[in-house]
Amino acid sequence: MSYYIDNTTGYKLKIDSKKLCSGKHQVRFQTQNDDEKSKYGYVLADEGSSLKEVIEQIRMELLKMKKGDFYFHSHLYSLGKEKQHSNVFVFEY
Repeated sequence: MSYYIDNTTGYKLKIDSKKLCSGKHQVRFQTQNDDEKSKYGYVLADEGSSLKEVIEQIRMELLKMKKGDFYFHSHLYSLGKEKQHSNVFVFEY
């Protein structure tokens, strides 16, 4: 279990991972922020992905949530021509 503080989003990240039979890693994360509800989520990371890349994926997804009034998991809904599949799932407590 590791802790990281992201100065861009203001979140404190708690990260844990486990290796799957496929060789990929399931990364579970939790956020803490004084201003907002805590969040948790999962990232499916490729075998060669670095910790820095995984944290960047999480950070980008959290920034998307902060920016917009309406956030949805794009892989679940077909709301546009552009398909941007993300392997990051984020939920609020």
